[in-house]
Amino acid sequence: MDDNFHRQMLEFQQTGLVSGHSSGGLITTWIASNRPELVNGVVLEDPPYFSSIMPRAKKTAGGDLARVTHDFVSQKQETDFQKYYVQNREWRSDGGNG
Repeated sequence: MDDNFHRQMLEFQQTGLVSGHSSGGLITTWIASNRPELVNGVVLEDPPYFSSIMPRAKKTAGGDLARVTHDFVSQKQETDFQKYYVQNREWRSDGGNG
């Protein structure tokens, strides 16, 4: 992050609520985790905590979403995507996916 941004936040001399949408959510997460003394709350809307590049994509949230989606549209038996996704995604023992 730009040091100028940090200086501007410090000029307020108080912590603040930081929010971000999409890639702004990634920036918000970075600020909260790297400068927690500046943040007293976080609001995130649809931050892309995933990668679409293999093999990294497989280890992130929704990592097998593309594969399951492809398989879903290629079959004709199940019409409910949410049900199909839950039944066909890869599950990890720690509760995550991928």
